[in-house]
Amino acid sequence: MNPIKTLTRRARTAPQLQWLLLEARYARAIMRQAGSEQAVREDYLRHTGHRLDLNDPRRFTEKIQWYKLRYRNPLMPVLADKVAVKEYLAERGYGHLLNETIAVYDSVEQIRPEELPDRFVLKAAHASGWNLICRDKADLMRRWPAWKRVLRTWLRQDFSRYSGEWHYGQMPRRIICERYLENAAESLDDYKFFCFDGEPRLIQMDTGRFSRHVQQYYTTDWQRVDMQVIANPEGTEAAPRPEHLDEMLALARELTVGFPQVRLDLYEYAGKVCFGEFTFFDGNGYYRMNPDRYDFIMGDWFVLPEIL
Repeated sequence: MNPIKTLTRRARTAPQLQWLLLEARYARAIMRQAGSEQAVREDYLRHTGHRLDLNDPRRFTEKIQWYKLRYRNPLMPVLADKVAVKEYLAERGYGHLLNETIAVYDSVEQIRPEELPDRFVLKAAHASGWNLICRDKADLMRRWPAWKRVLRTWLRQDFSRYSGEWHYGQMPRRIICERYLENAAESLDDYKFFCFDGEPRLIQMDTGRFSRHVQQYYTTDWQRVDMQVIANPEGTEAAPRPEHLDEMLALARELTVGFPQVRLDLYEYAGKVCFGEFTFFDGNGYYRMNPDRYDFIMGDWFVLPEIL
């Protein structure tokens, strides 16, 4: 049995194990030089079952690897930084899209959880997926010493070392505290717009992220696409067209100009559109699509740029 997989299952609700898991994964990533071309080739084969061709990539997931290893745009670290991107958007007139920032911390010692709202979210601004969602403050306070150890690990580790997503290594290491957004279903519907040279081509919709997670794909005119990312559940019922779809599509065109490929995440909340994040390396490109032809269809949309 893989000890890291076992630890991953047990760590979901135990911060003392999450810290240990972070340390184990980081040590393994550094030991095998996870961001190197050789490691990327090995990981791509292991996750997708396909050999990576960087000289003539055809699949979308292959082109993600090329993009990650060979393309450098100085704006990418700004837009993927959860603090800097808010400043960037506000300066350009998009401040109305942003969730409230409660605080930004450079060290764990600056965090005073007793002074925070009853519900909030802590995120590593320089990473992906490092989030602490507080829905029960009393429970968080009881386990705060263990959570502090996790947060210190966030600030100590260079997230780019995990898989070669180079732009994370260019960001200051900070923790951002944001207002917790919720609706009657506890989690918001998440709309992910896959954009190519400023044009949205595909929409991924995620619902029930904290209960029964369902993931579906739609065209930009909201027709269901018979596509599934293997290992992610697909719902059987088509979702209604989002109320603000036209506004979200317009934003996707405005905000993604200048990038060969980027995913823009948006939400609908309290009758308006909210910004989620920019993602340049969707899922790290380490997944399979079903049917497989969509990997090539999306690959055709993704025109690789000249190397910067």
